[in-house]
Amino acid sequence: METTVSDGKSKKTIFKYLENSASITDVTNTDRQAFQSMEGINSIQDVIETEEYVDNVLKSRIRNFYDGVYNADMGLVIPRLSRSKTTLFTAGGETSVATTYHKDSYNNVVQQNEEGVPPKSFLYDDIGENIIAQGNAAWDDIAFTSFEEGATGKWIFNASSRTKNSTSLTGEYLYNLTTSNPISIQVKFPKQFMVSYWSKNGAYNVSGSQKVQELKTINGWTLYEHRINTPADSLVIISGVGSIDELKMFPPGVELTTYTYARLVGVTSICSPKSDFEFYKYDNLGRLKLIMDENGNVKKDVSYHFYEPASDTRPFWNPTGKIRCVQTQPGYNTGDQEREERDGNPRSNTYTHTRWTNIGSNTTSCPIGNVNPDWQPTGATRCSSNPYGYIQIEQKDHNPLSPTYNTLSWVSTEYNTTACPIPQYDFTVKNLTDHQIYITVSIQSTNQTIGTYYVVSGTTKVIAAFSPDFYNFYVHDGNSTPPPYKLSINDYVQSATNTLSIDYHSPLTLKVEEQ
Repeated sequence: METTVSDGKSKKTIFKYLENSASITDVTNTDRQAFQSMEGINSIQDVIETEEYVDNVLKSRIRNFYDGVYNADMGLVIPRLSRSKTTLFTAGGETSVATTYHKDSYNNVVQQNEEGVPPKSFLYDDIGENIIAQGNAAWDDIAFTSFEEGATGKWIFNASSRTKNSTSLTGEYLYNLTTSNPISIQVKFPKQFMVSYWSKNGAYNVSGSQKVQELKTINGWTLYEHRINTPADSLVIISGVGSIDELKMFPPGVELTTYTYARLVGVTSICSPKSDFEFYKYDNLGRLKLIMDENGNVKKDVSYHFYEPASDTRPFWNPTGKIRCVQTQPGYNTGDQEREERDGNPRSNTYTHTRWTNIGSNTTSCPIGNVNPDWQPTGATRCSSNPYGYIQIEQKDHNPLSPTYNTLSWVSTEYNTTACPIPQYDFTVKNLTDHQIYITVSIQSTNQTIGTYYVVSGTTKVIAAFSPDFYNFYVHDGNSTPPPYKLSINDYVQSATNTLSIDYHSPLTLKVEEQ
């Protein structure tokens, strides 16, 4: 992919995939095993290496390293991104930064470790579908739940004590905390944590709590934050009686962002590290309608309008959501993408019909295939004429991306004088004047003379058959060394009458007759 940026410089990005793995350096045995697993499941979309060029000068390279994880459901080893190495190239040299990735059983990245910066972690719902929390801490050190279905976020609680209630702070559910239904979480290492939650009934008891703060109130919900110290392999317990929502645990100073979702619709709330909320509302068709702040103020109102005057019969082409790569034939991408569109105007002659529309180049999603010619024999053969003696086959380029697509070419294969005999000629020399004429014949490869023939004035001399591909012929007066005039056999055979006139002191006629 190549673009021109605002300063006029050319920027080029090269993506290397499984088919380009032979050109990639630093390949380990683990990489080779991962490449085999990629090939086994036809996983051609995983990027192995990315290079960035500015004005054809390499500026950066990102090398992705994969390992293999056995998937019991599929019965296959699945490639998994385990680490990457980013190298920057400058006039002062090159610098590299390594990043490692930890993944869950759904192949989601749950922790990203980059040299020199804190880790970045992602907490998913119980089915690995949506991110419910992310922050700059180790994955083991963060936890979050808004008590939505399938989103426990590491907390242990009685699901039957959840209540679907329109007064919940976020999402659809809140939790009814009772003496018999506390909330707990297992902590592996001795550490200091912050535990925060929203309550309608004051602060609750948190084991190991050293300090508690009341921070803010929204719609009857109050935010409390506890600082706790935990020993290794301990259980943090939250107990009391009342409603609780948006329960988090994280190390001090960590910035944790949390999310809730309406399944099959989209995100319904986002809570920033400063505990500020944005709420997302949708219409009956699942389209985003409103974005509001925590006080109910509308930040964005999305309206959908359709223009359908009775007299308008023009088609209204609306995207269906389907995207495909443009191909000249199966397996040959051009680099462009198309999207499917459906006519939504019931007054149009093409109502409910679909079409595909080009939406431009995207060589990341649709990498261009091999542009080298794919020469395939057509079945036609012939004998070569320059030089003689070779069998030639006709070939046709079948690669539609090649600049020579659909063209023909002839290629010499084997030297076979049985199938393709070399033509031989009788050379008849007639001396028309009283000047003595000599014809000398020599072997081309060694220049060895095999005979000199004297032609008397007014007579005709027949020189024995010779193959024109292997002999040189010279005409002279018998005294010149080396012979002053070399005759070209091609001159003879290209003559329509096989006769050639040469002026050597006096007219000389050479007649060439094919055997």
